[in-house]
Amino acid sequence: MNVSAATRLSILRFLKTFPRSFRIDGPRVEIQRQIGNAVPSLLAEALAREIVSQVTGKSFSGRYNLEVERAQTIAPPEPVFDVPQEYLPLLGKHAPHPGTVKGRSYQNNHPQKTQPYFNLTSR
Repeated sequence: MNVSAATRLSILRFLKTFPRSFRIDGPRVEIQRQIGNAVPSLLAEALAREIVSQVTGKSFSGRYNLEVERAQTIAPPEPVFDVPQEYLPLLGKHAPHPGTVKGRSYQNNHPQKTQPYFNLTSR
């Protein structure tokens, strides 16, 4: 399955329960880092409600504002395939990745060093 970078970022944003109206601008790598480092919005809302409840005694009822609705249907599992032969030579022990923006493609001035600019908002 070939998924575009914008679609992958939208999926990440969904998993972190960002509101649909929340706008994230910037290069793909930066958006990925921001989303990856973010506390899921729904978790933040739950913690905030509990803190307010304990400090003020105010209780909350009802659904969370950022709650994600349960899917009506669940997709069937994708089939499992053997690893393609072309990737088997990559098996083995390797040095750990040197860190964000320090990988081989950046060290070798790979053309992808300049990331495309995304404006990630829901439609």
